[in-house]
Amino acid sequence: EGLRSLAALDDLVLRLQDAGIYVMLGIHVIAADTNSALWCQSVEGGCSSEDEEPLFDAWSSLVTRYCASPNVIAADLYNEPFGATWGSGDRRTDWDLAAERLGNHVLARCPRWLIFVQGIANNGGWCRDHPSGLHSGHTCWWGEAVHPHRAHPIELSDASKLVLSPHAYGDDSKNPNHPGTPEVWDTHWGLIPSEEGTPVVLGEWGGLWDDTGPWQERMQEYLIDRGLGHFYWSLNDNSFDTGGLYNSVNQPKWDMLASSLASSVPGFQAAVAALSNQPPSPSPSPLPPLPPRPLPPPPPLRDRARPVPPAPPPARQQPAPAAAPQSCSRHCSPLRGAAACARGPPPPPPPSPPSPPAPPPPPSSPAASRPPTSRGRSARRRLPLRPCLRPRCWRRRRGRSPPPAQRSWSSCGCWWRRCRRRWTGGGGGAARARWH
Repeated sequence: EGLRSLAALDDLVLRLQDAGIYVMLGIHVIAADTNSALWCQSVEGGCSSEDEEPLFDAWSSLVTRYCASPNVIAADLYNEPFGATWGSGDRRTDWDLAAERLGNHVLARCPRWLIFVQGIANNGGWCRDHPSGLHSGHTCWWGEAVHPHRAHPIELSDASKLVLSPHAYGDDSKNPNHPGTPEVWDTHWGLIPSEEGTPVVLGEWGGLWDDTGPWQERMQEYLIDRGLGHFYWSLNDNSFDTGGLYNSVNQPKWDMLASSLASSVPGFQAAVAALSNQPPSPSPSPLPPLPPRPLPPPPPLRDRARPVPPAPPPARQQPAPAAAPQSCSRHCSPLRGAAACARGPPPPPPPSPPSPPAPPPPPSSPAASRPPTSRGRSARRRLPLRPCLRPRCWRRRRGRSPPPAQRSWSSCGCWWRRCRRRWTGGGGGAARARWH
């Protein structure tokens, strides 16, 4: 859904490749909803070199896009040129000459592809009453008349790539003059492989079962007896005049086609190699059994469990230092000043080796053991660190930004008037903390 035409074709070719199905590309029409009588749009007076260019350009694009796809193997040059001639010598209307030009054009760009060439119709009486005698006395369907190849063969640059691909319908209201018998099919195209050595693959056949059921059963038996390959039309159900194969009402068609001949892929490859005078590619030999999976290597020594050494006797530990403050305001002190706030918490001291236990201190005097008073310098030094209530920003007071290393602590370069009142309990006329 949402894909353009070539993108949808790309997706289809890839899906068929995954399913192991070969693909033949064909150009059915040049313009939408038109089935031109010739291989160009302008049919009045035939097809000139300029008129052929759209078809040549289309095949150039397809070859460039799909020649590298391994399951694309053939090109059906054009569908049912029912208004063309064969062998008249007129370059503008002779389909055999146009097929040579188109086929060589494709082979020059993708030499491995097969070139399928359909027939013309009863134009000039080729099927019913042509003066050459190469006729059956009955009319032909569009694209069915390939028997002029006997007298005027198509000559490609590589003759082994040519495949004639007639279309055959009959026994219904659209083609009442076609009786559909083995004698007629032999004259039209059935004996060309054995008599001329050119392969024939029936490119289209089928129809609505209620109208053409007996005719289709006779055609199926004929194809099996002659050992001819074919393409049944059509797979989709949107062909109003032939029907398709998807709907369950086509069960009789399924039962009939179940007996169709099928070629194995190695046999097909051998046949193609024989035509190309190349040895067939050897069939792939079965893969050897996988060796036993090796065990994973042992983990490195550092990942292995090591024996736990016995714990040493407990040593006397020194009291752990106080944890570093988590915010700037926790280590602001009216005595240390704003510089300590801006620099951040001091780094922890390096670990020192355990020292022997210190001797007991001498007995102190009663005066030394007395708790400090709430006033005086010695008392302020022993005050615990407490957060400021409203620290005023250093930037606002100083009128400039602190150095980059101190910007994360800039909110602590502040006046300590409120802090001092709270801690010392007095008004304190100190102007501000000194900058160290």
